[in-house]
Amino acid sequence: MTLKEIVQWSGKSRQEICKQAEIPYSTLADLINGRKDILCAKTKTFVKIAKALGLTMEELYRMLEEYQCSLGYAEHICQLKTSEYHISVDVYMYGIEYYVAFSHNGQTYSFELCKAMKENTQCLRDIASFIVDDFIIDLIMGKEVIKCSIL
Repeated sequence: MTLKEIVQWSGKSRQEICKQAEIPYSTLADLINGRKDILCAKTKTFVKIAKALGLTMEELYRMLEEYQCSLGYAEHICQLKTSEYHISVDVYMYGIEYYVAFSHNGQTYSFELCKAMKENTQCLRDIASFIVDDFIIDLIMGKEVIKCSIL
């Protein structure tokens, strides 16, 4: 859902939300109209808006994130080959998380890799290679795996 749709869903007017969140109307208008990205808003503002909408910060974030993922707003970071099985893996960043996407035996998989933090960025290729190879081992061993499709 877009922020505009979430506001409509809440049944509250923009003025009510601004009053409850203690933010200027122009701030909410900029976020609703896309002049500013809500997912890049200050945490304090984001929390206030979520609370005014009757949501937790996590609930609001997930609603917005699912919408943006469905539009393909993920940034391609790199492509790599895993160290053990030499599988081609694409790494994407969406919001504050890294995701991997790859194919194996005709099936396409994509899932969250890790949070996009400085310490993860420095060894991103190693993390991605290890996690995907580990996933492939589970597939080969016949373990049940969840096929995700995020990107």
